[in-house]
Amino acid sequence: MPVHEVEIAFDMPWHKKHWQAIRSAYGSAPFFEHYEMQIKDTLLNPPPLLFDFNLSLIQLLIKLSGLEIQVSLTDTFEKEYDPALYLDLRAAKKYQDYKSSISFPSYEQVFSDKFEFQAGLSFLDMLMCQGPYAKRVLVGMGAIK
Repeated sequence: MPVHEVEIAFDMPWHKKHWQAIRSAYGSAPFFEHYEMQIKDTLLNPPPLLFDFNLSLIQLLIKLSGLEIQVSLTDTFEKEYDPALYLDLRAAKKYQDYKSSISFPSYEQVFSDKFEFQAGLSFLDMLMCQGPYAKRVLVGMGAIK
């Protein structure tokens, strides 16, 4: 089945549980209230197709962070990419190698009074804790220009 035809199962309230988990984890984060309604609306009102839902979440995070990233889609599976233009992390080993080569700058996280900095946790974590400064963190670590 083509990935863009996979439908979301709504027989269980998974999206409500995800929202509760995000609210529980980041409700006390400095920028949670700035992004809460847009993330909640996107998460609790997903389109019927999984691909469209994932794309809407990616586009929302790009927008909220102020990043100038263009998402491009293909009509066919592209086995090879030009490494000068794209970073291909589809293989788990490639992702782990890439992640271990990054120097993540630390920032104040929600539970920093109890735990040491968790590098590479998630983009959502950085956005909730750093807000509009998340872009500066990404530039500083060389992830974007």
